[in-house]
Order: sequence, then structure tokens, then C-alpha cells
Amino acid sequence: MELRQLKYFITVAETLHFGRAAEALHLSQPGLTKQIQALEDSLGVQLLERTKHWVRLTIAGQKFLETAHRILQEVEQGIQVTRQIADGEMGRLKIGFTEATLFSLAPDIIKTYRERYPQVELIITSGGTETHVQALCTHQIDIGFVYLPIREPSLAIRPLFEEAYVAALPTSHRLAHQKQVTLSSLANEPLIFYPRSLAPVLYANFIKCCEQAGFVPNVVQEAELASNSHFETFVL
Repeated sequence: MELRQLKYFITVAETLHFGRAAEALHLSQPGLTKQIQALEDSLGVQLLERTKHWVRLTIAGQKFLETAHRILQEVEQGIQVTRQIADGEMGRLKIGFTEATLFSLAPDIIKTYRERYPQVELIITSGGTETHVQALCTHQIDIGFVYLPIREPSLAIRPLFEEAYVAALPTSHRLAHQKQVTLSSLANEPLIFYPRSLAPVLYANFIKCCEQAGFVPNVVQEAELASNSHFETFVL
């Protein structure tokens, strides 16, 4: 049985005329008759009764007409769904956000994506950069928002934006009223910073920047990752 034979049968069944059906299908009448006979042979059932003057469906043919319609409809739906999945319009997308981007970037990204691709199921996870890099490499997520630098040749990386380092100071602090605070001016200050375990890439970048500024930061307290868009260092 071939899909085209189902289409041929439906056309004959709906017109009850081999000549008109052949014309609609752009086939010769003998060729159409041969295809219908081949379909009946493959099923082992007579679908149509025909004489020189009329054509009508057998009881089996009436039932098979419903089945043929359903099969072609399901095939068409399957083709459409497959194309939508291939085009990214349907399916499932797993996205990993860092704690900070989960609150800053994620809401707008999720809203826009769902408006554009309503049939795609979004699965959102949160974690650190190293966690997302590992998840990307093992195909547990499809996209990850992480902090650079990332040295993983198997991943395609696209920088999106830069975040500012922000020093949160008491209002009475000597640097509080300056428009800009240099990193070197914090050399002797007691600092509150994120634990290495929560943000290892950010932690390493900050330590490196401090060393390039000529000092080792005096971190006296570690705190959980804050849910905002800036990378903050608190000065006591």
C-alpha cells in the first residue's frame, strides 16, 4: 500500500467516477484503475463495485474511506510537526541561567520567546557557570547564560553584554561620595564577597583583577549570590 493509492482511492470514492477522478488526479483512466486494483490486492478486499455505468463503495470500502482520510490527515500533521520542530517552532528548549541572569535577563527573554514560539516548551534551570558548561557538553541543556571566559572548544560562544563591578559602600565611608571608585582604592578595605563555590568564574575574575591592580583582596565575609544584574562587592 502506498500513500498515493490512498489519495487515488479517496478521489474515486468521492466522485464515484473513474473518468472524473483520473482527470482531477492528472492520470490516465487505465492507470488509475490499475492503482485501485493494486490497493485492493494489497488489502485483500474489494473496495469498489463498478460496471460500465456506475461505481459505488462496498461496505468495506465505506469503512476504509474513513481510515484513508484519517491516515492522510495524520501523515500531513506529522509532516507539519516535523517541519516545525526542525524550524524551532515546536518541541522543547532547555535553558540554563546563572542566579543573576535568572532575575535580570530571563523574564524578558522567556516572555519574548513564548510570544514568538508558543508551541515550544521552555525548561528553565539555574546554576553556576561551570554547572552550565558541563550541562551543555553533556546535552542536558540547549542554551546556557554564563560568565566568560569559557575555554571549551566544543561550545559556540557569543558575548551578549558586559556587567559592571559595583562596590556597595556605607554612606559614611570615605569613598561613598566619589563618582567612580578604582579597584586599587579598595586594597586595604575589608570586603564581603561571593563564595568561590557559587560563582567560581566571577570569583576568579575578581581575584585576577585585584592582583592586576597590585593587591590581594581582604575578604572577611562571604555571602550568598545576590539576585541583581550587577556584580557587587560590599565594603565594610
